[in-house]
Amino acid sequence: MLRSWVRGGAAAVVVFGLAAGGLRAETPTVSSEAASALTDSLDIGLRQWLPSTGAKAGWHWAGRPLVTPAGDHFDVDLPALTITDDDGSGIQAGVIKLTLAPAADGSWQVGITVPGQIPMIAADGQADGEITIGSQHFSGRWLPALGTFVTVDGALGGLRAASKKDATRLEVGNLALRTDLAEQPPGRWSGPGSLGVTGLVMVDERGVEVARIGSATLESTISGLDLVRLVKIGATTDAEHHPELLRGLLAGVTARLSLGDTTMTASNDGSSFTVKELAAHGGLEGLDGELSAVTLGYRHGGLSLASSPGPQEFTPEKAEVDLAVTSLPNAGLWAAVEALLKPAPGRNDAQRGDQFSLAVMNALTQAGSRLEVKALSLDTPAAAATLKGAATFDGKAAFGMVAGIDMVLRGLDATLKQMQPVPGAKPDPEAQKTMATLGLVQALGAPGKDEAGRDLRSYKLDLGADGKIMLNGADMSAVL
Repeated sequence: MLRSWVRGGAAAVVVFGLAAGGLRAETPTVSSEAASALTDSLDIGLRQWLPSTGAKAGWHWAGRPLVTPAGDHFDVDLPALTITDDDGSGIQAGVIKLTLAPAADGSWQVGITVPGQIPMIAADGQADGEITIGSQHFSGRWLPALGTFVTVDGALGGLRAASKKDATRLEVGNLALRTDLAEQPPGRWSGPGSLGVTGLVMVDERGVEVARIGSATLESTISGLDLVRLVKIGATTDAEHHPELLRGLLAGVTARLSLGDTTMTASNDGSSFTVKELAAHGGLEGLDGELSAVTLGYRHGGLSLASSPGPQEFTPEKAEVDLAVTSLPNAGLWAAVEALLKPAPGRNDAQRGDQFSLAVMNALTQAGSRLEVKALSLDTPAAAATLKGAATFDGKAAFGMVAGIDMVLRGLDATLKQMQPVPGAKPDPEAQKTMATLGLVQALGAPGKDEAGRDLRSYKLDLGADGKIMLNGADMSAVL
């Protein structure tokens, strides 16, 4: 049933592109003659991109599009659509309506409306449930020459898919999609995009709520994207063997994912996790220059586990990672990638891998690339760890880099006490090994207290250009 709901949503999304795929680049006058030509174009586009194979599986269109001139735009009724799987199950999407308004610059303003009620059918042809849409809107600007939307503003509200045979149910309070790309400079497109979901609830056939998401948002920003080249990549069957198509494709991209008030439950044993907030981000900048940078990050807060595999006091309630790699040499790294994907004749996979690794290291060293750990932390009720530091590639250094790291551990002393075996109990070999390792870590750290009076162990690790490894001011080269 849930797969049928996904088909229904996919049908609407795919039609955004396939229907517009039949639009012409030239700007027609809204007339009966233009409507007739547009009917033929759309009909060809539908049959080409989403064909009805005649078998059970496929996109089945009943008739031809109906195109009607309406002032400055065309009103379009697409043929009634049924989407089925190999076993004959699927959805009856019905008639999807479009508004198509040609613009003087050759683009089209597109509006789309899907039926508010979409029946789901079982393999035997009987009713299997229904998808309902409480509210909806979609508009977008389509560029026929590039075959893509550059602006999109769409939302579906009050989505619900429910089975008639069992308790399976999927509900979404609101689903929103937005894109706003602008051409600046000519041939390069930049702008933000987002996909957001609120109020998602998923229930399985036994009535168990397996997922609840208060909010989920994916936000991105693209800069300097070459859409013409992107279309070419999409039409190239072996694009992975043409790294030259990727070089110079865009100047940069950033993305951020966030989740709020999320609970996931396993229907088989009832185990679950809940997280109050979770966020991840990443980005590439400077791809259009000599040097670029990469950023990666993650954090969560308010994590709790039901039926935890370990002691609750070691549940990672909070965690954070924030990394940055800067001064990345674009020319050297692209050359290494191209040599990997287009190797010289006679080289096997192992030789290609070794050559790639060596080329990357040489490029990073020559550029003085830098890895910075801005934040790395893990916090549990019983223990916590934080780490900050940086490493810089240096061709003159003994180990090819210099580095400095500061780390603080809380709760290590208490953890070791807690791990001590109960008097008279047989020692666990694995636990003994863990205790031995933690004992060594404890011994190497500088003892201290935090503001709450809890035990701390601090570590300041430095790797010098001369190859010396200093730990809290002591030369540990021979030991480490």
